[in-house]
Amino acid sequence: MGDNGPRARVFGRLRELGFELPQVVHATAIVAASARLGAGTQVLAGAIVGAAATVGEDVIVNSAAVVEHDCRIADHAHLATASALGGGTIVGEGAHVGIGACVLQGISIGERALIGAGAVVIRPVGADMLAVGCPASARPRKL
Repeated sequence: MGDNGPRARVFGRLRELGFELPQVVHATAIVAASARLGAGTQVLAGAIVGAAATVGEDVIVNSAAVVEHDCRIADHAHLATASALGGGTIVGEGAHVGIGACVLQGISIGERALIGAGAVVIRPVGADMLAVGCPASARPRKL
């Protein structure tokens, strides 16, 4: 958990072998008509992906997660259960936003960053950082 690298490697290997990886959207999820989902992305029960949001390949938008309008989620990210991203948020490749975390509008989360459960992110979080608390404070992540 919090390390999306193994999933990304399996995704890459399946692609190399010629597999087409479909998007999976649960019947109770809501995806705006103007949103874009990449190959292999999963949008689980009760999740919402808003207008003009772009979600990359092999992303997990877990149960009840909210991706508001104009967000950009890079490949292999994981938005855990009940996490919420305000409009225009950017989530970097391989990042993990923990259960119940809230990221305010327009904030950037760097590649491979880990946002802890319940964190409230009010400032940008750089690549390979761990951000926890309310408001979240960031420190280098031990990989």
